[in-house]
Amino acid sequence: MIREARLTDIESICTLMGHLGYTSTYEQMTERFDKINGHPDYRTYLAEQDGLVAGMVGLIISHPYESDKDYIRVVALVVDPNYRKQGIAKNLLFKVEELARQLSIDKITLNSGKRSERQQAHEFYVHNRFEVKSLGFVKHIR
Repeated sequence: MIREARLTDIESICTLMGHLGYTSTYEQMTERFDKINGHPDYRTYLAEQDGLVAGMVGLIISHPYESDKDYIRVVALVVDPNYRKQGIAKNLLFKVEELARQLSIDKITLNSGKRSERQQAHEFYVHNRFEVKSLGFVKHIR
């Protein structure tokens, strides 16, 4: 089952984001989720299996400068290691596609780190018809 995330899911979201390498305290994630959940352009969906949260996808409906067409940007996609290879990530992406169709959006983007441990994820994205398209840059301001 896939459903929208709730404030009561913070602990599960913390655990899942930790699997992506982004550890957070309950308090930090509560503050983040409060901002995300309160913004109309963000969505967070959770996949449940056996009554437990097994995966999540977080997305933003983006409004570009270069085009009149909005697009969806997946900003987090993760499945608990105990539930991988069971179609959960694919079902979460189907949920994103369903939302895109409802909003008449015809493009979904995502970024994924170039670390070697992300190779299986990259293969998954390509298998699910995502194209390798861009090069990203980051600058930290201190």
